[in-house]
Amino acid sequence: MGLGGAQSVVADLVEARDSHIQPYVISLRNKSLDRLIRRIEGSGASYQTLSLNKWSPIGVLRLRNFLSHWSFDLLHTHLEYSNTFGVIAAGSLGQQSPCVVRHIHADPWSHNSAVFRAVARVTSRYVDAHVAPGPAVAAMTASMLGSGPDCVRTIRNGIDMQRFEATTVDSERVRSLRAGAKRVVGFAGRLVEEKDLVTLIDAMTALLAAEPSTRLLIVGDGPLRSALTQYCQKKQLSHAVVFTGYLENMADAYHAMDVLAFVTKYEGLPVTLIEAMAMRVPVVAAAVPGVTDIVVDGETGLLAAPADVQSMAANLLRLFADPGLAETLQNTAYEIVRKEYSRTRMVDETERLYAELVPDAT
Repeated sequence: MGLGGAQSVVADLVEARDSHIQPYVISLRNKSLDRLIRRIEGSGASYQTLSLNKWSPIGVLRLRNFLSHWSFDLLHTHLEYSNTFGVIAAGSLGQQSPCVVRHIHADPWSHNSAVFRAVARVTSRYVDAHVAPGPAVAAMTASMLGSGPDCVRTIRNGIDMQRFEATTVDSERVRSLRAGAKRVVGFAGRLVEEKDLVTLIDAMTALLAAEPSTRLLIVGDGPLRSALTQYCQKKQLSHAVVFTGYLENMADAYHAMDVLAFVTKYEGLPVTLIEAMAMRVPVVAAAVPGVTDIVVDGETGLLAAPADVQSMAANLLRLFADPGLAETLQNTAYEIVRKEYSRTRMVDETERLYAELVPDAT
């Protein structure tokens, strides 16, 4: 249970579940975010980590024994490692296997290894339903599996709007994050290879030329933090780029941003974008599949060409130069998120799928 959109989805499904569902959350590796575990356990669900070594065959046996012992009605797997081990372990149980839902959270052609894609195709006979967070990933998953589009159920990610609207914003913290800057460009997410942060950092040169008091706020953590910090030093941008690390209260971070710049090489349906829109932060995002399911250029945000420094900078400057456009985009996006990307809708659709697969479970 690390830091990421998929993990947040799991926590939301558990936290907002119907009372007749008794979940048991299993983390295969010993990576955990305490906040998510507190949410899971605080909702009355069980949580356990198996501390498996990645790709060790012994891990499949341990997981198989675990599933056999508890005799679950349904197994819902998420992300490459769990999708692979979970489906194999469940399938090996034969008639005692639980129903299996395999959740593909991002473009499998880019996000997953060739080994995973091969295993996913071979083990599809053990899977009762495939789920994707949006139409783009659903289509790519069907292509990866060599099946028609109807083989993948689309259940869009959602967020708890009340949690964001009811959160008390720390005005002092917001001022601290802005640090007197006239313009604040924000990014929120994991600091990993798939997030194209070098493009965003490079775009700061044009932004600073237009307004020297511009600040880039990078919220999140990950294995590339040290390398990105060094890159900023190399580009002589350290004075304008701030790495906050992981923040418990994201509402403060969103309130500190004038615009969210969502840079990425590939995606599913980014929870960060949904959150920013819910907080009425206008967005500029890389036009990759998954992102374009929620960001409609000129309606709910602006789209920049992927990995294009000039395109990202030009779109950010366009928003700063046209406050009326920024306000229109953020208001339209907010209304769409309220109607179509709620946690309640996501949970209801997921539980309807569960009921189809296990109609007799009580």
